[in-house]
Amino acid sequence: MDAIILIIGEEILSGQTTDRNIPFLTKKLFEQGIKVKEIRVLPDVLETIVPTIQWAKTQARYIFITGGIGGTHDDVTRKAIALALNKKFDYHSAAREYYEKLKGAKLSPYHLESTKLPEGSKLVIDPRTKATGFEIENVFCFPGFPEMVEGMFESIQNQLIGEKFYKTSIACPRGESVYGDYLTQLAMEMPEVSFGSYPHLKKDQSGFTATITITSRKESLVKEAAEKITAYLKSKNII
Repeated sequence: MDAIILIIGEEILSGQTTDRNIPFLTKKLFEQGIKVKEIRVLPDVLETIVPTIQWAKTQARYIFITGGIGGTHDDVTRKAIALALNKKFDYHSAAREYYEKLKGAKLSPYHLESTKLPEGSKLVIDPRTKATGFEIENVFCFPGFPEMVEGMFESIQNQLIGEKFYKTSIACPRGESVYGDYLTQLAMEMPEVSFGSYPHLKKDQSGFTATITITSRKESLVKEAAEKITAYLKSKNII
C-alpha cells in the first residue's frame, strides 16, 4: 500500500511557517506499512490543488492533505476536494450539529463556512482539541496544525491497510566513497530492497562518516543485505 501527502498553504511556500506534518505523517505511515510515494507543497489556489488531487488519486491508495480547511477566504482545500471528486460542496449537517453542540450557540459566519464539505464526507475529530477534519473515499483531510493532525491520524490509523516494513542500519566510520560502487551493484542485485546512504560531517569537519539503511517488506532480505554489506566493509578493513 502507498500514499501521497499534499501540504496546502502559502505560509509554507513563503517560509513563514515550518511544516511539521510531513515528518509526523511519513513516520506514522511507515510504521503502518504504507509507503509514501510523493510529497507536494501547494499554494491556496483551486486551479493547482484540484488537478493535483485528481492526479494523486490515480497514483496511490491513500491521499493525506493538511491545511486550508478553515473558514477564511483563502481556505479553499475543502472546495478543491469536492471539485476533484466531482462532489457537491455544501453545508454538512453533522459538522454543523457538532459545532453548534460544542459551542452551545449559533455559529459565527466563520464557523458556519467551515462546515461546508464535499458531499459524503465523514468527520474526523481530534479527541484533544475537538477540532475536525474529514475523510471521503481514500482522501484524508486535516487542518494544518500539527497537534490536530496527530490526534486525527490516531483516530483513523486503524482503518489503514499496510504491509510491515523491516529496516536496519549500518554505521560506517568513513564516507560514502568507500562503499558507493558496491552499494549500487547490490541495489541492482536485490530489487526488493531499498538502500539508503547518508553522509555525516564529522564534528571537527575533518571528513565524513555515513549511515547505510536497508529496508524491505521481507525480513530475510534485510538480514541478507546487511550481512553482505558488513562482509564487504570488513573485507576492505573499513570496519
